[in-house]
This record gives sequence, structure tokens and C-alpha cells, in this order.
Amino acid sequence: MDIDNTLHSIKILAGRDPECSDPYHSERKTYPFAAVAILGGGFNYSANGAIEPNPLQKIRIEAGAIAYYRKLAPLVIFLGGMSNEHELLANQNYLQQALAKISNNSRRIAAGSIIYEQKSFNTASNIQELKKLMQSHNLDNALLTTNRFHLSRTDLLACHYGLDYTMQASEELIIGFDPSRAAEIAALYAKPYIRELINKELTGIMEGIPDPGARIYTDIRRTVEEIKLIFTSEDFASLAR
Repeated sequence: MDIDNTLHSIKILAGRDPECSDPYHSERKTYPFAAVAILGGGFNYSANGAIEPNPLQKIRIEAGAIAYYRKLAPLVIFLGGMSNEHELLANQNYLQQALAKISNNSRRIAAGSIIYEQKSFNTASNIQELKKLMQSHNLDNALLTTNRFHLSRTDLLACHYGLDYTMQASEELIIGFDPSRAAEIAALYAKPYIRELINKELTGIMEGIPDPGARIYTDIRRTVEEIKLIFTSEDFASLAR
């Protein structure tokens, strides 16, 4: 058992800071991060096949747009293992829309300033793949943003995998930029499914006591996904015929 990371899990459950990330000073107008990393939050699909980020993912993307607009980082990293081009474009389009809105159509983000991670499938693998991206792109630190209820478990995992990072709740970035959004965000958090997600996060943190990196579940899930790819591949289909 990793004692240090088990203690981090216990600190979070006790409502304390695990003291892994660098402190974020919201009063600063410029903070030199190499990238802002947006944790994956999922998508909504309509009956006619249209796709868009779900409400929680929209909040994360809007926070990323604000971080980019405020010049907190020159790059935006989308995590979450977007499985197809439609999901990738949905995130990209919403980011451009959010940036255009907060800048009164004066800013866009160049395609080369967005990095897409396409292999992860849960929070632990988000962080694992982020570490690889930071190494391959020579990024020395990152601002990680996600929803407030998801912050502690993300912090625990980023600490476990040794990232040089700072955490910032997406809601805090948004309300700090535009206080009028507070009521809208509070209304979203009053919905019953958010309470279910919060309970799920607490379960994840407790599971982190014996397995701080969520390696067991992640490795099993990764193996299952790899098997699925084998059975759906064209090579396997040709052998089966």
C-alpha cells in the first residue's frame, strides 16, 4: 500500500487539502501555466444524431476558455478520450463559442493551440494520459480544471501520478470572471443527479485508500476495451467469415 497517497485520501475525506498541488491565487491576472487541462465530462446525443457537451462538460469548457482568455496558459488540453471526430468537434466548437462570447467576438483559439487526448475513459486514465502528453510536449506544469464536486478525486489522482499542477474548480473560474453566473450554476447543482455524482465521487475517494491510483479498475477497464477492439477489428471479422 502507498502510505503517502492513502493519507492523501484520508485528508480529502476529512475535508482537508491533500497539499499536493501548488496554490492558486485567484487575484492574480496572469499565471504562467504551460497548459490548461480540461477533464472529460461527457456528451449528450439527441435522437437525430446531434452531439454536444453535457451541462457539466460545458462548464469545464467555459472555464478553459476563460483561462485561455485571461492568458493563464497558451494551450488547451481536452482530456476524456473522445472516441470519434464528432465528439472532438463538439468540444472544439463549444470552446470557440465560449471564447467568442466572453471576448465579444475578438478572440479565437488557433487549432494548433488545442491538444486532444483520445485514449482515456475515466478520471484516473485522464490523469495518466495527461502526464504522457505533458512529457511528450515538454509541458512543465498545468492548470487542471473540472467541476467542484470532482475536484478532490482529481487532485488525489494528479498527486498520485506525480504531476506538476494546480487545481481550479471550473465554477470558480466562471463566477470569478462573471459573478452573474452564480445563480445559474447553483440551480444546476440543485438537481438530484448532481447529488448522485457527488456520492459517487466520495465512493471513489474511499476506494483510493487501498488503491490511490485507481489502477485495479482502470487496468481491468483498459483490458476490456482492448478486447472489444480486437473483436470489432476488420482483421478479426475477416477471420470469422
